[in-house]
Amino acid sequence: MYIVEKEAAAYKEARNYADDGICGDIMDFLWADRWTAFDYIVFADVLEHLPDPGAVLKRCRSILKDTGRILISIPNIAHNDVLIRMFQDRFQYTNIGLLDDTHIHFFARKSILPMAHQTGFVLTGIDYVSLPTGGTEQFWNEDVRVCPELMNLLWERPFGEVYQFVFSLGKQEHAEEIAMSSGGFASIE
Repeated sequence: MYIVEKEAAAYKEARNYADDGICGDIMDFLWADRWTAFDYIVFADVLEHLPDPGAVLKRCRSILKDTGRILISIPNIAHNDVLIRMFQDRFQYTNIGLLDDTHIHFFARKSILPMAHQTGFVLTGIDYVSLPTGGTEQFWNEDVRVCPELMNLLWERPFGEVYQFVFSLGKQEHAEEIAMSSGGFASIE
């Protein structure tokens, strides 16, 4: 396992569990010239913090094996709690979570597809972590009032309570080979 971590203290801690690492900005692309031939590349809540996540994904093509996968976890900006806030004309950044104040980009379920295709990848699987409506950091301890009609519409949304998506991407030209080894992810349909 190899890591790239920008913060020195976090790098020092994570390096205890890694075979190799770079303490620096992922956008400097030092990793792209240093390592090759990965089965998996994991972006655990990373892409939403980068100025150009597409450029990072594109560079990953050169260090990912033909049938390798990129695993991406991303908070779901379309969670019902965020939509309720928007209906109340509120957009509140927080220290953690869906609207973490360090996020530069926001993604929903279908938002990742255009970036994946533009960088030469296809979506090969999807999984997610759910939190119930009213159960995220967007609600704090305040009294949030929502009309029953809106709540009914929100509860009908199939991915409205998804807090975080985990996407699996593979190289477009090897999509069939990757699909044959599904790796435990749910269908993308």
